[in-house]
Amino acid sequence: MLTRTLATEGRSVIGVDPSPTMLGYARRQPGAEAVTWIDGDAAAVEPAGDDTRVLVISAYRA
Repeated sequence: MLTRTLATEGRSVIGVDPSPTMLGYARRQPGAEAVTWIDGDAAAVEPAGDDTRVLVISAYRA
């Protein structure tokens, strides 16, 4: 998963998904402990501080 790949030393990475099933899967993967997982949508993420870089990636399939 890209989220886990990005979670290297010095980075704060948040994974967000509205599906508890998908979050459960993500949390069981190797490296998942380096990510903060949030059950919800993008509105559930608090705004970043002034000196923070933000990258948002959305993978949605209808």
